[in-house]
Amino acid sequence: MSTEKQFEFAERQLRVSAESVGIDLDVSEGGLLFIHDAIDDWQQDFSDCPEYSKEADRLWKAFGDSPQGREVLRALGEACALAVDTWRTRTWEDHSLSFEAQGWDSLKSRAFVDYAMSVGIAAIRCVEYANRGSEDVEAAIAAARRINFSELGAIGAAKRHTPMKKLREWTVEQYRAGEWPSANKAAHDLKESVMAHGRTIGANLSPENAQRTIAEWMRKSA
Repeated sequence: MSTEKQFEFAERQLRVSAESVGIDLDVSEGGLLFIHDAIDDWQQDFSDCPEYSKEADRLWKAFGDSPQGREVLRALGEACALAVDTWRTRTWEDHSLSFEAQGWDSLKSRAFVDYAMSVGIAAIRCVEYANRGSEDVEAAIAAARRINFSELGAIGAAKRHTPMKKLREWTVEQYRAGEWPSANKAAHDLKESVMAHGRTIGANLSPENAQRTIAEWMRKSA
């Protein structure tokens, strides 16, 4: 499944979560953005969108009288902000940092993880609000919170990094087996073969950043 399709799936889940507490994102997204900005002091300029503040007032009156309600608004607002600022405007395309050395095939994939996590958090907040006071739901949420997410994250990171680690080791072997005047020259000469080998083991380097990443690996191996 492509990253774009994954985003579409996550966005559908966000809408379902919002609807479970009576919020229609088509109507309330602007108000949620306004609330998110106000809570986290992002100082965005919404002066040309007076309807955002009006919807924010309505939402705050409906949900702001309880801690669970406020958490719903904040979590949904954050997910909406990531959807608007990162995905619909495609800001990752203007980002120059490379996450390849960390095991990410692109900043786009990294941005999706941030969005997916915010959608998951929003889903939990909506469940808490929709079922507040229910002992069964409270017990289920308490059990979920006992999960060691740090441990699970470490396991996932290890699995994600393994192909890239193997490609890095293979690349360094090729570098050490030859003779080049510099790491940059070696990276230029080996770029295509490294990318080809990477595709066979599930470690994909983007053509735009491959040479720079390869040269960095080589320099660090010296």
